[in-house]
Amino acid sequence: MKFNIIPVVVLLFGVVFSYGPATLKAQLAGALSPVDQASRSAKAQAVFNQYKISGRRASVAEEQLILVSSFKLPRTDSNLTDIRNLLAATGDVEEKKGLIRLLAEQYERTGSTYRNGLIIHDLKLLANSADKSVARTATFSFTRLGFLPGIEEVLRNALNTSVISTDEYYGEIAHVVAFAPSNDQGRLVHELRQSKNVYASEIIAMGVNSALFSANWTNEVRGEIGLLLESTEPTFPEAKGRYDLAVAVQYSNWLNALAVVRSSVLNKEGAEFILNKLNDSRTDARKAMAILSSEYAPRIFQLIGERARFLVVYERISTYARQHPQNHDMAASVGLISARLAQMVR
Repeated sequence: MKFNIIPVVVLLFGVVFSYGPATLKAQLAGALSPVDQASRSAKAQAVFNQYKISGRRASVAEEQLILVSSFKLPRTDSNLTDIRNLLAATGDVEEKKGLIRLLAEQYERTGSTYRNGLIIHDLKLLANSADKSVARTATFSFTRLGFLPGIEEVLRNALNTSVISTDEYYGEIAHVVAFAPSNDQGRLVHELRQSKNVYASEIIAMGVNSALFSANWTNEVRGEIGLLLESTEPTFPEAKGRYDLAVAVQYSNWLNALAVVRSSVLNKEGAEFILNKLNDSRTDARKAMAILSSEYAPRIFQLIGERARFLVVYERISTYARQHPQNHDMAASVGLISARLAQMVR
């Protein structure tokens, strides 16, 4: 079988799938040298000091606080005291929300128990604010600090008072479950599995793929995650010939995560599980295109090791793409898979 390599399209399409859980903010933070970070922190402090003495006009307060946050205000006792005092004094909603974010950023996972306790106490109180936008900001600011005492109560209260949506509730549970103690993880993933929430499943899949769980998950947690993923398999649009790149990324993340959960020495770390799934005639050809053109594919090809074992699925997806010549994304996907297969030594 001939594999047609399309260098330009392959390069462009490879960029589409350079997807991972790291955010731009995290990437930028990681790229800063200590000197750069010190300079930014000094700038944040200067802007914050100016903000405090400028009369804090509502028209500019929000912008100033966003700037302070982006430059990362130093975590000091005096800054924490000032933020708490300003929060108690202001009646402006937007200013209050900006200060809440600054308050949360003063939290340090390895910092003073006393300081952290003040921050947690204030965020919990603010999460019960009569103003739902303030309560919402405080809720997310609190939950993004990690798995802290009272987090489930805060989230349930926010859900029950319509401060957050159902998807947001389960999404926040999914965000923190990897950081919870092992005796709490089982309960949390059980709740997620019963919910069959797609948004939470996507977050869990990203966590599994970035190895957040692998070091400490129990068989119970592994089983519950597997059941959650199995109940939330992404699907492409019913209309044949449509190839949604967002769904392609979701499916690739989903299948790789499920393979990690089901991995063993016998199935070559999940690669055999994936290949069996793709060779099932009931599997949508577009799903095979998605995973074999994703960032996970090189590892799958390496573990399976034999080009011949992919020929059946390759014929199926290339035939599907030829039947829909107007879809350039599918053509690019097949071109990338063709190039990868051509590079296999046997």
